[in-house]
Amino acid sequence: MPDPTLSEAIQEAYAHAPTDAIILHTLELRHPDFRDDAGNPTAIRVVRDQVDLTARLEADAPLNAGQMVTFIAM
Repeated sequence: MPDPTLSEAIQEAYAHAPTDAIILHTLELRHPDFRDDAGNPTAIRVVRDQVDLTARLEADAPLNAGQMVTFIAM
């Protein structure tokens, strides 16, 4: 079920974005079985673009908070 609050926030962000700004859609998938080589929880991160994206996550992100991470291009 869609979150109307989130939809409103996205609409507001789009309305206030500079006309020369490019919006990159990202997706983070988390699951208890997703682990890195050291056995730590990890996520699959993708971006709708032609090239990978390195970006800083929000300070309150559930994984890798405040860190630079790579979103794989799809």
